[in-house]
Amino acid sequence: MGATHWSMLSTAAFLLFCIYYLRPSLSWLIHRKPEGHPHSEFHLCCFLAIGVGLCGVLTDACGTHPVIGAFMFGMSMPKGEVESSIADRVEGFVSGILMPVFFAAVGHRVDVYGIANGLPWAMVGLVVVLACLAKVLSTVFAGYLCGMKCKEALTLGVVMNTKSLLALLILEVGIQQKALTTQTYTVMVVAVLVMTMIVTPIILATQRESSFVMYKRRTIQKSRPKEDLRVLACVHGQHNLPAIINLLEALNATRDSRIHVFALQLIELIGRASAIRVVQQSSKTLSRNLGNPETDQIVATLENYMRRNDFVSVHQLLVRSAYSTMDEEICSIAEEKRAAFIILPFHKRQGIVWAPS
Repeated sequence: MGATHWSMLSTAAFLLFCIYYLRPSLSWLIHRKPEGHPHSEFHLCCFLAIGVGLCGVLTDACGTHPVIGAFMFGMSMPKGEVESSIADRVEGFVSGILMPVFFAAVGHRVDVYGIANGLPWAMVGLVVVLACLAKVLSTVFAGYLCGMKCKEALTLGVVMNTKSLLALLILEVGIQQKALTTQTYTVMVVAVLVMTMIVTPIILATQRESSFVMYKRRTIQKSRPKEDLRVLACVHGQHNLPAIINLLEALNATRDSRIHVFALQLIELIGRASAIRVVQQSSKTLSRNLGNPETDQIVATLENYMRRNDFVSVHQLLVRSAYSTMDEEICSIAEEKRAAFIILPFHKRQGIVWAPS
């Protein structure tokens, strides 16, 4: 058996090991910790370092680059509190220290003068065009099959050109394994750089003004007597529901003036840079996506409230966002849903201080 066949078979065996053994083992190990006793930062760092190191050594022994092992260890990590804690602690170190060093190493290997001497720039431009078209056309085709509009699919395809970090990792592995020449490596890195740079100008040049109709007097006071009221109710926790429901009942929905409530659950996002929005889902699907007992209770309470009121419709929405950008998500959804009334809770509850008598 040749070295290539051994590398392929051993890597496939490692992938199966991660799927069927490593992930269940990590889940069992994490859940051994009693509830209410969070893992210490030292234990999390040791756990991450040992896991990444062992997986990297195994894939290196299989003849594959160690980055594949580290990637599979991250993929095998069960979703939950530990995964969020690790991402929260590691994100700043990775994005602030490791990624700049990695990009500096990539730039150090690039030989632009070698391209100018041995390859016409027209060929480099052709590589850039073909690389962009491959992502755009494939995304447009997939979006068409999923029922997306052509403009939305085209915009998504253009934005996909910014997801080039994995491409740089693959190119780095290729040149380290001597599978790529310096000239080929430089051409591909330049193509990735140009693809990322042109995304923002293209989006700004092609996007039109928002199609939302801006109502200058979209308030309760200026609403018509028989006009439906659209309310955006933001829910941060189960303790917000009684006050929100009492306020909705005070609005007195009738047959001629119904109330459309967009119940927006606000959840703090940890470990990601961009917000996640899930809208217009059924309560069962939304509850399954959240997987949290408190949020399940929120979904059930809002569903019961809608059943008890014939003239009130409740639409479940979900936003996972950092506190620093949560206000932008609320304003965006309020504009999109044309809400005339926004209910905002306090995301922090003040504790009760007992004074001795």
